[in-house]
Amino acid sequence: MTPKLSELRTRFSAAPYAFFHVTNYMEAMDEFLHGKVSEPRFMYHASMNRPEITRRHEALLSQLESAKSEHSPELAAFIGRRLRETDLLLCFLDLREDPTGAQAYARYRQLVGELYGSFDAQIVQGVLGYLKDQAARTNTMQQYEEVVSAINVKPAQGMYRPSPEDFQYYRQLLLTSDHPLRQLAEQPLPDDYRDRTAILGLFEWALQTVGAKAEEWRLREKPHGSNVMISRHKQEVILGDHYTPHTAERLRQIVGHEVCIHVRRVLLQQHHQSAQTEEGVALLAEQLLAPQFGYKRLVRYLAGALAWGVDGKPRTFSETFAIVWRVFMIIAKTNEQEAKQRAFKECVRIFRGGIPEVPGAAFIKDKVYLEANLTVWQGLSRDKLNQAEFLRLLDGYQ
Repeated sequence: MTPKLSELRTRFSAAPYAFFHVTNYMEAMDEFLHGKVSEPRFMYHASMNRPEITRRHEALLSQLESAKSEHSPELAAFIGRRLRETDLLLCFLDLREDPTGAQAYARYRQLVGELYGSFDAQIVQGVLGYLKDQAARTNTMQQYEEVVSAINVKPAQGMYRPSPEDFQYYRQLLLTSDHPLRQLAEQPLPDDYRDRTAILGLFEWALQTVGAKAEEWRLREKPHGSNVMISRHKQEVILGDHYTPHTAERLRQIVGHEVCIHVRRVLLQQHHQSAQTEEGVALLAEQLLAPQFGYKRLVRYLAGALAWGVDGKPRTFSETFAIVWRVFMIIAKTNEQEAKQRAFKECVRIFRGGIPEVPGAAFIKDKVYLEANLTVWQGLSRDKLNQAEFLRLLDGYQ
């Protein structure tokens, strides 16, 4: 990477999702789930404002002209993508000010599609087929029938998954290695996995284990947040103050995803590889920390596809939510209240940076997770890696 590109990656490090930080998550959930509003209304961080985004756009245009004069395709490609992302931010502001604006709506959908691609109808069919199998096991066929009756896509069996032999082969490669993920797999989990001190403690342990503490990485709590993310350039793991794992094992998995993959790759200077592949590998890490294979981000993919309108019917937040909470009843074997809370969180991930009351005005970046993970597993099943090769994959060297 050239010094100029490194400088620009630092200066323009923030992708759109960093601007789409919902600051009223708990209030919005309370109002929506208690029927006080028909569609949630999200508030965003102060950085999500037109003057600041416009200045960013102008600065990127200036940098693009400079890159062209320097005949640097790599530089121009990075700036070009950041420009399209900034166009999306401005378009979002236009649509938010006037949700009925047809031109802004069409432009928003165009930009989101160009940046993140289209949904794979075969994956959606496979997800519905998987839900049918789960519903038969969990005695939730009523919810399943309600789900499929609302979607104009036929379920299909045979969604890709690695064979049990392939899964255990790679799990054993991990568990017999010296990778930090193996140490995390052996780390005792707190009795009360929802305890804030215990959650912070496991993240701090992981940062120490991967060597991030020595490089001055820190853990920072973020007000009004419900997720975990990293900031490569600020060297922070950012933990939303409303983040609560559903199980102790889920806590272990998210620590592995964020610290043992994403942070470790930054430390190894391997984080500028394909972002899509990296997310697929981060989910692979989550999966290998469990004794058996399980799909990851499957509900989020379905939620995004439904909101976007993969079946020809773009949906609002509430229309998407009405399907997704029933999906959680099927796969999570939980009660209706918890299913609705989890569905709300997934739908926020799809409609942050979108317009909840406008059908199809959804921010679908998160579709990459399931797609990338399936691609990684298909490659692993096709090309049997030895332990050294597998560890290089985890760390971003191949």
